Amino acid sequence: MSAEITTEPATTPVSLDEVKAHLRVDFADEDELITGMIGTATEMIEAETGLALINREYEVAYDCLHRAVILPVMPAVSVASIQFLDTDNTLQTIDSADYRLIDRHEKPQVIPAYGKVWPTVLAVPESVFVRYVAGHGENPADVPETLRQAVLKTVASLYEVRANYGDMRAYAVPQNARDLISSHIRWRF
Repeated sequence: MSAEITTEPATTPVSLDEVKAHLRVDFADEDELITGMIGTATEMIEAETGLALINREYEVAYDCLHRAVILPVMPAVSVASIQFLDTDNTLQTIDSADYRLIDRHEKPQVIPAYGKVWPTVLAVPESVFVRYVAGHGENPADVPETLRQAVLKTVASLYEVRANYGDMRAYAVPQNARDLISSHIRWRF
């Protein structure tokens, strides 16, 4: 099971201007480089925490419908659709009234609605497809400040040792950013 982004976020958790102020950069020569570093730092923080900072849509493929369908990226905002291959190998869509999203922040999952059961699914790999939105909101202001600060500190670290920028083996989330995100890291099973 892996979550693929189907709709990219419209913005980043920190703006170019915020990062330049944090870095004390007052020229435009490195705007493209810094913008790339914002994306890299955001990905690093999201990978470390299991969170989507800004809302985006994911699609996850599953082999079957368990009692609870665990969503890998948090916090879950909404489920757009659940589709599956029926026993005739035909793609079907489950009515949204037949399931509900629970525990959106700690361990988001989709379960059948009260009195409902999951349909029978074709027994082949990747026969169930869940599309859902995860993130803290549409705007940078919706992201918890500690996570925004962690992105800023990670960009600063990338900027400081940029001689090898692009070689991700040389980088890790810096300790000061790890300290900020520690309370946001969720156990994943």
